[in-house]
Amino acid sequence: MGRVLCEHGLNMCLDEVVEGESLEEEERRKTLSGKIQLLRRSTQERVEKGGRRSRMEIFRGNLKKSRKELGLSLAGLTEELRVVEENRPRNRKDCVKGNRPCPWAGCKYHLYLDVNPDTGSIRYNFPGFDVDELPVSCALDVADVGSMDGNVVGYLLNVSREAVRVTLESAVRKMIVSLREV
Repeated sequence: MGRVLCEHGLNMCLDEVVEGESLEEEERRKTLSGKIQLLRRSTQERVEKGGRRSRMEIFRGNLKKSRKELGLSLAGLTEELRVVEENRPRNRKDCVKGNRPCPWAGCKYHLYLDVNPDTGSIRYNFPGFDVDELPVSCALDVADVGSMDGNVVGYLLNVSREAVRVTLESAVRKMIVSLREV
């Protein structure tokens, strides 16, 4: 039984495909889809006769098992996520007396990371630190303290004093513009 590589790079077993084919099958064999259909049919016949399964059939069987196992693990994961979401604080009142450092790094007030709303990219504010190693983890906790020096704010946010000054000036300008419009 000789194997050849057709013009599409498909391995074909000549003896299985060519033996006893009709004129219609010969035409079908010339197209790629026809070759695939004939190979599938010959593989099915071989399996029905008690021959060994093809690699594709073994792969499909493993894929079905994997999907089933994945479905079971996703069901468990979904349940865990539901429980986590139920425990997540919904407003400031829920989290004021919560654990510190705050474990909810996905909160928009958490200082561990920032997400760019346009691109979705993530910027870690404290590279090299874990969430539980932050000096302060919540921007609302920092705001509750009240007035602070630029150096302290810079330390808590992991930015320079100059970056704090520029941000403060920008915020003041925006407030002035909005007050003029009123």
